[in-house]
Amino acid sequence: MRILLVEDNVNNCLLIRDYLGNFGYDVCGISDSRAFFTMMAAFQPDLVIMDLKMPHVDGFTLLAQLREGWTATMLPVIVLSALTFRKHQERSLRLGANRFLCKPVEPSVLLSAVQEELDQLYFRRRNWPRMNYPIAASVGEFYRV
Repeated sequence: MRILLVEDNVNNCLLIRDYLGNFGYDVCGISDSRAFFTMMAAFQPDLVIMDLKMPHVDGFTLLAQLREGWTATMLPVIVLSALTFRKHQERSLRLGANRFLCKPVEPSVLLSAVQEELDQLYFRRRNWPRMNYPIAASVGEFYRV
């Protein structure tokens, strides 16, 4: 399973990538939030882990833009942030995050959240009704590359 990690702290990015990689996950970490939609199209992750407070484009904006396209509505997003006030958690969940984890996070808690979200994604994909959806001219049409 592929995980896109959006984290501006390079050390955090490397630690999370290596930790989840030890459990068989293919993790692509990016530290520049401006590359998010390009990497979404290129990497096509099964799950996204994102920070909220980043230079250039914050996580709230990325989350809102991501959830605008119907192709991304099933994609699980875990917000992992040091912004720990309740208003940040509520806003993240309102914008479409599946979970909100506070930094610093215990690695086992992060791993459990990833596994649970991917299990739910598998269930949703298996039970997704067969419908005729319009096909996009390009992945960028839905991911706004």
